[in-house]
Amino acid sequence: TNCVSPDDLRLVRARSAEPLHNKLDDLILIYEMYNAVAGKEYYDENDLLTEIYSVMSREGFFKGRTVAFDGFSVFSVQQMRLIILAAATADDVYVTLCSDNIANRCADSPFAYVNNSARKLIGRASYELGAGFEYDLIDVSKEYPGRSVYNSESIRVLEASVFRKDLNLEGEPSGIVAFSAPTIDDECDFVAREIRKMLRAGSLRCRDIAVAFRSFDVYPSRLKNSFRKYGVPVF
Repeated sequence: TNCVSPDDLRLVRARSAEPLHNKLDDLILIYEMYNAVAGKEYYDENDLLTEIYSVMSREGFFKGRTVAFDGFSVFSVQQMRLIILAAATADDVYVTLCSDNIANRCADSPFAYVNNSARKLIGRASYELGAGFEYDLIDVSKEYPGRSVYNSESIRVLEASVFRKDLNLEGEPSGIVAFSAPTIDDECDFVAREIRKMLRAGSLRCRDIAVAFRSFDVYPSRLKNSFRKYGVPVF
């Protein structure tokens, strides 16, 4: 329900055929009563984005700004609404996605979910913003070659070969260490130890190091515990 408001139901009612009107009227009434009762005593964190959208749309938060959305692979309806609100009012909006090609519709592609999400977002924005909606696709590996990970031969070889059974790397790869840990805690400990080594060697400062991980639900607390254990500052 946090993605659909009573006003959204009223819009559907206005576009629907007569037999649905009474049912939608009932749903609107029930929904408004539920919000009135639950809103006084309970808080649902799933409503947070809906509340943020409501405030930002009233206050013109994105007007005149450049906005970037990063770290997503799929978008909920609420998140799409925020992105589209930004696209309607901000000067520029950037959405970063890890994709091979969003036009790729192959369901077996490792980027299938990302590509599908990107197409849905573009389709939704085109529908809601109409003729005024324009977008460009930026391939960072081509547009910013000096900053691309693909300037690293080691990363290129690893990406192309890591899942091959006949892996046969020639030479000594630079800048990459592959480590298999039995548990997430062991994995985080390894990262903390490696960072401590680099800090003690004086080759890097804390501000030069970033840690990327797959799941925000699992890693942050465990990484912080490991960093604390090995005396590594973390921000």
